Amino acid sequence: MMKNVSHVRDNIPHDKRIGVCVSGGWDSAVLWYIVYNECKKRGQSCRPYTVPKIDGAVNYANKILKWSGYDSETNIVGRVDAEDPSEYVTSGIIDIFAKGYADIVYVAVTKYYDGMEPDHERQHASQYNAEDICIQPFHNLTKDQTVKMAFDLGIAEEIMDITHSCTERDEGRCGYCPWCKEREWAFKQIGEVDAGTN
Repeated sequence: MMKNVSHVRDNIPHDKRIGVCVSGGWDSAVLWYIVYNECKKRGQSCRPYTVPKIDGAVNYANKILKWSGYDSETNIVGRVDAEDPSEYVTSGIIDIFAKGYADIVYVAVTKYYDGMEPDHERQHASQYNAEDICIQPFHNLTKDQTVKMAFDLGIAEEIMDITHSCTERDEGRCGYCPWCKEREWAFKQIGEVDAGTN
């Protein structure tokens, strides 16, 4: 799994302003940790952006940023008035580029596991021919792989309770939405216990 971490870290462009979409969820926390720490080491600009979804995204994003040592809160972008929830993050990415906030944006999109029944499709940069500026390094990974990655990085225990997967509640877990089930599935796949409550 550390090969996946190296792949992300080693491919961050040196001469660009980097943005990372931080949703408050597990995958974006792992991605933020990798990208932010590499940029910090280089002295390179790296800023977080969050679409203000009703699931408490801004609250959890700010918890992740504080945990990571980032000295400010997230930057709000995008809209949440679309009928299709998959368009929320897309609107944030469009906002980031339209306002000139970053040259490259990282997004922690993962693929669905076999048998998952999502309420919407995840959007991939390849749908828009935007892979050069919207980088989704986890797009071929399922959540069990990003959970394992966090354990390999030594951050899993720290992010369990500050990340939030449920889209039905802004605190705790409903236990039945596809995102709660995905997180539960991921921990079971790698034989670990999720001690988080969000």
